Amino acid sequence: MNAPWRGMTALVVDDDELITIELASLLTNLGVQVRGSAFSAPEALLKVEDLRPDFVTMDIHLGAPGEGLAAVTLLRATDLTTRVLFVTGRYDPERADELRSLGPAEVVVKPVSALELEEALGRLFGAPSPTPAGIAEGGRTGPQ
Repeated sequence: MNAPWRGMTALVVDDDELITIELASLLTNLGVQVRGSAFSAPEALLKVEDLRPDFVTMDIHLGAPGEGLAAVTLLRATDLTTRVLFVTGRYDPERADELRSLGPAEVVVKPVSALELEEALGRLFGAPSPTPAGIAEGGRTGPQ
C-alpha cells in the first residue's frame, strides 16, 4: 500500500498517558516519526508551534469536554495546513462530519487498532484504503 505518511512527523495529544504511549507506538510502527506528546490543549498548541509536525493526533476532550476541539479551533486561526487525526471514545457520524469540516482532519475511535489507524491516515492523506470502501475493523471509523 502507498503510505504517504511514512517519514512524516506527528505530535500525539491525549490526557491519558497510556493512550499517548500506545498511539505513539502504533504510529512509529507505521513509519511516522513521533516528535513528542502533549497532555493538555495549551501544551499541544505550544508544541505544534515549536515542533511543526505534519499532523497531530488530538483527543477531543483532553480531560474536559471539547477541550481538544477548542485547541484545534485555536490552531486553525494561525495554521490551516497541519492535519488533525481526532481521537474519540465514541463515534457519532454528525460529530465526525463537524470535526472533518475544521480543515484537513479525520476521526478514529478508541481503542485504536493498527488497521484502523492506517485506514484513518490513508483517508487523512488521500491514500487508498487497505480494505474495501466503507468496511473498517469493527465498522467504527465511519464512512470512507
